[in-house]
Amino acid sequence: MIVSLLFPRKDKFRTAEGTAVVQDLREPARLGVSFSYFTPYSPYLVLTTDYTTLSVVYSCTDILHLFHVEYAWILGRSRFLPPETVRYAKNLLISEGIDLFRMKATDQMGCKDY
Repeated sequence: MIVSLLFPRKDKFRTAEGTAVVQDLREPARLGVSFSYFTPYSPYLVLTTDYTTLSVVYSCTDILHLFHVEYAWILGRSRFLPPETVRYAKNLLISEGIDLFRMKATDQMGCKDY
């Protein structure tokens, strides 16, 4: 699977393209994702998806056993998700023990549709 991401940054978009693989067919929600041929696959866990409008994804990894890094994404196919959808996704993350303190919404105003 090819993964493409758009990162808004000061009136410009930065893109990243990577590869996602299911590493164990018994656990298809656990993916390995790499954004470079030279980096190892990072663990990504799809907590939920409806395959049409919403996916909630979580990743945590240790870097050289010195740093622990966690990421969580609420991903939508449209720029604006209904508040109840965002609330559902946040409650799911909280129920999984994921701290939302640093989570912030990406500003979607003025973005082009892709």
